[in-house]
Amino acid sequence: MSDISLGRGIRQNLFSLQQSSDLIATTQNRLATGKKVNTAIDNPTNFFTAQSLNSRAKDLNGLLDGISNSLKTVEAADNGIRSITKLVENAQSVARQARALTSGGTTQTLTAGADAVTGAAAGAANGGQLSLSFTPTGGSASNIDIAIGGGKTLDESITAINDASSNRSASGSRLVTASKDGNKLVLTAANGVVTVNAGVTALATAGQSDDEIITALGLGTPVAGTAKLDAVGEQRQALAKQYNDIREQITKLAQDSGFNGVNLLNSDQLSVAFNERTDADKAQLTIKGTDFTAGKDDGTSGLKLKAIDVTTVNGFQKNTDLDDVDSRLNAALSSLRSTASTFGSQLAIVQTRKDFTNELVNTLKSGADGLVLANSNEEAANLLTLQTRQQLSSQALALASQQEQSVLRLLG
Repeated sequence: MSDISLGRGIRQNLFSLQQSSDLIATTQNRLATGKKVNTAIDNPTNFFTAQSLNSRAKDLNGLLDGISNSLKTVEAADNGIRSITKLVENAQSVARQARALTSGGTTQTLTAGADAVTGAAAGAANGGQLSLSFTPTGGSASNIDIAIGGGKTLDESITAINDASSNRSASGSRLVTASKDGNKLVLTAANGVVTVNAGVTALATAGQSDDEIITALGLGTPVAGTAKLDAVGEQRQALAKQYNDIREQITKLAQDSGFNGVNLLNSDQLSVAFNERTDADKAQLTIKGTDFTAGKDDGTSGLKLKAIDVTTVNGFQKNTDLDDVDSRLNAALSSLRSTASTFGSQLAIVQTRKDFTNELVNTLKSGADGLVLANSNEEAANLLTLQTRQQLSSQALALASQQEQSVLRLLG
């Protein structure tokens, strides 16, 4: 069968209808997808450019999760520092409260000998000297040499001990107080410990042994009593226990200041990536953590806050020890405030980069959309125009067909 030949008018109108149908299909697809460029065939340049922009936006979106987690990690550390600072200030208040109390310490009672220190025992002709060793709480021992011979009675010896100029501290207070218990000499040291030195010197007979001198002075064998805290010492030790409790909580708080497995207050390190690059152009921030636990008991790590020994009578009893505690607390506060400032600056950097990345992702997506998205209003107008054109083409095709049909009238 040979090809059918169409008239010129019919062919032109048919071609116009086909074009309108193709355009309508394209416009309907744009309205359905919202894009004017759906494949590389539609517009290769715009398609691949938009694809590249969207890929980068997707990579940056993935980084935003990490940046958000980093923000929370730094925030957790910052919250921990503020809380630890409050605890350190509380510990400082406790230490200063103890320091404000009148010097406390131990009271050590020493009962010396079974015989009284009498003129007969010491010997009127054998004047003697009593040598005591006094050790203040937390301090170093020193000797107190007191002449008690020369025929003194026990009461006179007690007075000699109590009034001796060598039995005075720098502030003028008495170091050792003498009293009697029957025919025994009782020596009591406040805020310290007193013992009788074996190496007593005699003022008369030369060549006597230590035991002979002690016997001559009527001291016999010294019997030490049990050291105990005085009233102020008990208050100071109670405050020392409070200090240790606070110190323990500082360590626990520092250990609880992590987020998502990273704790900047326990020496961890945090790296925050700000772009998708892996080469030299990679943008990132490394935040170094620090150890903000209270530290070891000897004060050699962390905030270097030494533990106070409250199992003995030495807790918070020496003013110089309290001064050391206050110095360490001041250093801890300085370190906390300095690190808080550093973390605050780094937190601002991370927040700024997060905001920037959000804006950049929005810009990339907007740019990609501008290349491929269709204008729905414009496409709707195009569709209406094409449908009208299609109707007109159909009518024109009908008119052209009528011209062909007029030939039949001539044959009829």
